Amino acid sequence: MSINYTKKRRGAFTLVELLTVIVIIGILAAIILPVVSKVRESAKIAKGISNLRQIGAALTLYAANNRDQLPYSYLSGAGGQNTVFALTLSGYLDNTRQTYHGSDSSLNHYNDVFKDPSATVPGGSLHFSAHGGLMPSTSGNPPATPQVKLGSITDPARLAIIMDGSQADGGGAGASIGTVGGVKISTTRLADYSGNPDDPVPASAGLTKDNNKTGYIRWRVRGNTAAKFLFVDGHVAVKKIGELKYSNLLVE
Repeated sequence: MSINYTKKRRGAFTLVELLTVIVIIGILAAIILPVVSKVRESAKIAKGISNLRQIGAALTLYAANNRDQLPYSYLSGAGGQNTVFALTLSGYLDNTRQTYHGSDSSLNHYNDVFKDPSATVPGGSLHFSAHGGLMPSTSGNPPATPQVKLGSITDPARLAIIMDGSQADGGGAGASIGTVGGVKISTTRLADYSGNPDDPVPASAGLTKDNNKTGYIRWRVRGNTAAKFLFVDGHVAVKKIGELKYSNLLVE
């Protein structure tokens, strides 16, 4: 006697099963996508920090080769011989000395370390700004304002010298930050500051990370609540709005 076994074929997914799978996929996506977004932002911040450290190394090399002097943030010289600090320091990063061509961003070739991955403005080659008191913006031949000597800075771990800043498309606009929260950090000394040096520096009102407005600290990371700062001693810190103090910006 022979027994025949018939293989029962499973039918297609039922509607309930399909809906269950869709719900599970939706839940997983809701969990994974924010994590991926945070990982991407962390990678951009890490790259920006690395760029600032390289800029710090270039500043040290420049000072070592120029009688301990820091470069100007922007210098308008005689005969149209102008330069911006990103161009000056690029020569210490890739051994190429460039000539400044003003607002024509297609002709100004800064080293890529001066671009910040966290900046969202298309084009533009300068996403960091210099402290206007430590790296002045000036003109003339000889320059009207003297360069600051690196060795004259008595507390290099306290003072921020390069920070998240300019987003202009090329040119030297916003190469330095001269005023923060109504205080002229380019000229006001710590001893002359009438307020409390430990007061937090306010964020500029109405400033978004997507526009080309220059001359301001750009709080462009961690949901537009923080910015990256290179200090004179070479260390880099990410500070939230409220964590940066006037004492981090006012020169003694």
